[in-house]
Amino acid sequence: MERRNVIIFVLSFIILAITGIIYISMKGANAPFVVPQPQPTPSEQIPKDWKTYTNTKYHYSFRYPKEYYVYQLADDGTSRENIVPESGAAEVSKDKNTGPIFSVWDTNYKDLDSDSIKRQFIGISNLDNIKTIEISIDRQPGYKLEFNNTDPLMVSNFYYSKNLYGKVLEITVSKDHLIANQIFSSIKFIQ
Repeated sequence: MERRNVIIFVLSFIILAITGIIYISMKGANAPFVVPQPQPTPSEQIPKDWKTYTNTKYHYSFRYPKEYYVYQLADDGTSRENIVPESGAAEVSKDKNTGPIFSVWDTNYKDLDSDSIKRQFIGISNLDNIKTIEISIDRQPGYKLEFNNTDPLMVSNFYYSKNLYGKVLEITVSKDHLIANQIFSSIKFIQ
């Protein structure tokens, strides 16, 4: 009789364990998949002497090296201006004559829509070659674009996120550029 009780106990335990595993795996399958924003490695930590740039029009800030330049562009992207927090997009470059390593732009998108984001690259890449990956930037939903081709013109990574007011912004970061990645890791959406 005791052997029968042991067998019943073991079978009950196995059934309970299998039920728990099935429940947990099904619950995980229904959860949305979000790739977290990469945390900076120790080499990407922001030095204490970096300046902070704040944009009051698009409600974000980031840190940048004191020897770099921050330019603000008119909303049409045609002119570099002095820093005025209520003006358009911001770019960071090593000096006044070189292109940006980091920039933030208004997209004019109403929603954070992966198809709309991909369509802007039609002239550069086939849509089948572009993958949108869900990410989080400063706890806000966003996308990172990945290009399947090895187009040498793609020298930047493209990120899209909403600020705290729902404005969709494009963040462009030079690939494999330590300073650009450090700046990106410091971005904050503000009130």
